[in-house]
Amino acid sequence: MNSPNVSGSPEEAPQQEIHCTACYGYQPKKSLLQVLPVIAHRKDGQQTEVLAMLDSGCDCKLISAAKAFELGLVRNQEDSQKVTITDVNGTNTVESINIVQPIFLSSSKDPYRKFALYDVQMIPALPSPSYQINWSDVKPNLSYLRDVDLPDVNGEDVSILIGSNNGRLLVPSEIVQPAPGPGAARLPIALRTPLGWVAVNCLPNATKSKLFGI
Repeated sequence: MNSPNVSGSPEEAPQQEIHCTACYGYQPKKSLLQVLPVIAHRKDGQQTEVLAMLDSGCDCKLISAAKAFELGLVRNQEDSQKVTITDVNGTNTVESINIVQPIFLSSSKDPYRKFALYDVQMIPALPSPSYQINWSDVKPNLSYLRDVDLPDVNGEDVSILIGSNNGRLLVPSEIVQPAPGPGAARLPIALRTPLGWVAVNCLPNATKSKLFGI
């Protein structure tokens, strides 16, 4: 599994090594990623829905430049570094700029319970996977998930990545999984996080065929 590394000479801006694995082990049309809609709270009181990805294999927090500008976040232009990111599409070197203020997020179902993200790094765009799933089409085939409020997601729209250094947002308070039996190890598992429901593991072959035409 590849990890980003920092390039640049000692004379350049201070460097920070960023380890992020969210998209590097992704297997198209197989694995489920922890992607969900959340509410970002602006200083002027406005609320904006954004798509976030939770990743326990990442030790940083990232936001796309477009979303940072949309939210009116203050950036420290002097606190930047060149970061080399390797994902499924190859390797790119981009500029990372530190966001000097916390970003407040909440679940789309409970906008009054806010969580602060500190030391977020802004990069031009997140290496989002090509990942789309409509749970309303999936859950009828998975009876144990019928009462779980899993949101439909499109991974190409992910603009915030939350890593393990915000572990409290990754720890589930509830887990819904299939009963033990043949094939159960390859079925989705639903996790209720502070920001909402996500799913991990895999989709069954029949469901993949329906969704992706494979």
